[in-house]
Amino acid sequence: MASVRAIQVTFDCATINPGDLVVTEVMIDPASTDTGLEWFEVYNTTAAPIDLAGLVLTYRQGATAPRTHLVRSSVVVPAGQAVAVG
Repeated sequence: MASVRAIQVTFDCATINPGDLVVTEVMIDPASTDTGLEWFEVYNTTAAPIDLAGLVLTYRQGATAPRTHLVRSSVVVPAGQAVAVG
């Protein structure tokens, strides 16, 4: 049976209101020796596109120290759609 890990996720971006983006999936540190396979998916609940550029995703896995991911380039989430970023 697969184990489920508790993950706490928060966003830091002045132009996004609470509830505008919903984290729908997260892949944090898959079990392997390679890097760069981490990703997250967000759903835009609004009627307008949202650009994720500059968004900082902060997450914590269990009791570990918080980690962050900065979206460095323009990634537009269309209204009512989801986008995976990693």
